[in-house]
Amino acid sequence: MSGMRVLRPRRCVMGHRSLLPDKRAVEQGNPIDLQGLQTSTMGNRDLEVQVLKLFLTQSRAALDQLGRVTCLDEAKVILHTLKGSAQAVGAKQIADVCADLEQSAGQGRHLELEELRECVADACVFIEDRLNSGSQ
Repeated sequence: MSGMRVLRPRRCVMGHRSLLPDKRAVEQGNPIDLQGLQTSTMGNRDLEVQVLKLFLTQSRAALDQLGRVTCLDEAKVILHTLKGSAQAVGAKQIADVCADLEQSAGQGRHLELEELRECVADACVFIEDRLNSGSQ
């Protein structure tokens, strides 16, 4: 393997402030695991911000689409996609609710979306607060 360069994740990015919450915030059960997000983005602050902004857009679009679906198969696809997005940003509660709803759709059961709407709304408010608090 001579001539191949091995890339290793960097622990921190100089000149960038992380989105990591203080210890108190972690203990309060925030809707987003920012420490996990920092790990998955290898400490790249700009990538963290991009991923969070993308999640804001995708999660809202998914809820809008779920409100207009005409069959459970469509709902399953949307829920599966949202579940993956939620897992990517560390929104465990959203991912768990999506998994339950995805299973319900697969069993042909009526979908109650209120809990998902609340979880997404909480996560979006949390993300927007973090992005607007001067952490950008």
